[in-house]
Amino acid sequence: MDENNLLTFQINGSDPDKEDAGLIKFSAENLPEGATFDPDSLVFRWTPTFEQAGVYQGITFSVTDPAGLQDQKSITITVNQVDRAPTLLAISPITVNENEVIALQLSASDPDKEDAGKLMYSATGLPQGATLDAKTGSLTWTPGYDQSGSYEITFTVSDGNLFDSKTTTFTVNHVNRPPVLDGIADQTVDENQELTFTVTGQDPDKEDAGKTVFSASNLPEGAKFDPMTHVFRWTPTFEQAGIYSTVLFDLKDPAGLTDEKSVTITVNQVNRQPLLQEVAPLTVDEMQPVSFRLTGSDPDREDAGKLVYAISNLPEGAKLDPATGAFTWTPTYDQAGNYNLSAQVSDPGGLTAATTAGCRQRNNSVET
Repeated sequence: MDENNLLTFQINGSDPDKEDAGLIKFSAENLPEGATFDPDSLVFRWTPTFEQAGVYQGITFSVTDPAGLQDQKSITITVNQVDRAPTLLAISPITVNENEVIALQLSASDPDKEDAGKLMYSATGLPQGATLDAKTGSLTWTPGYDQSGSYEITFTVSDGNLFDSKTTTFTVNHVNRPPVLDGIADQTVDENQELTFTVTGQDPDKEDAGKTVFSASNLPEGAKFDPMTHVFRWTPTFEQAGIYSTVLFDLKDPAGLTDEKSVTITVNQVNRQPLLQEVAPLTVDEMQPVSFRLTGSDPDREDAGKLVYAISNLPEGAKLDPATGAFTWTPTYDQAGNYNLSAQVSDPGGLTAATTAGCRQRNNSVET
């Protein structure tokens, strides 16, 4: 028979002596707990509980006559265990932030003592990275920064045959993280040469994909930055040599978090050739002083005041101030003749410009 089902039967007995008719008595011994035997109706009744599965041997029924003579019969009753479903306790919804730990302990019970320690847990819809111990019902999960959202999860407890399930929801809140600009190397460029480079960066949050904004500040005069293509362009002029140490690039996400990188741009000075004006012709008599000034210029402001003047074939007695370009000479009576003076101006970088002045003698005079 099965647990929780009624077992009933009636026994029968007789006495061969007519003198004992109606005088014999029936009884029962070693009855299971809860079982009854009515000696008048001779009916046995028992509804074993869910805790009474097993084999019950030696249940003995007796019939006795007035003289004490007796007959006995013993039976065995086998009670089959009836499996009942386990119960999984309800699970409240859980809300956490990304990168926070969820630790959940499932709790279940089984009304059958036979199933003690045998319950197994499982789940459907578990997010990636979540683990559930099938024996203990312990769940752990640390949602990553890419796992914000809502997860409907069904948990099940089983005794191997019957089961119970409960569904709950895990909600993972998005945690905003700042965007990250890739490193930008310091830059070097010559004057009048184009400098171009692309600024790159990314946001670790998938929610911000396509929503970040690039910008630049403290740009040198003439420099431009395109926030759409992230391209920096600049052709420094010949007046912009120097070090630009705080050119800033920013990357901002929709929530206002930013990353910033500072770049130093060094613009090398490009040396350009100086200029030397032509010397107008001069006429001078012997023993008469003559003077003129070489006039040079340099397009590079860095060379201002640094030009050096020279004449490679100065006549004897003539002088030239290399700093000012001032030429002075008083030709003697022995210096009549033609002179071709080769003049030049040079800058600190060694670039030069030259001009030539022709000299000739006329009636003891020098014509320049």
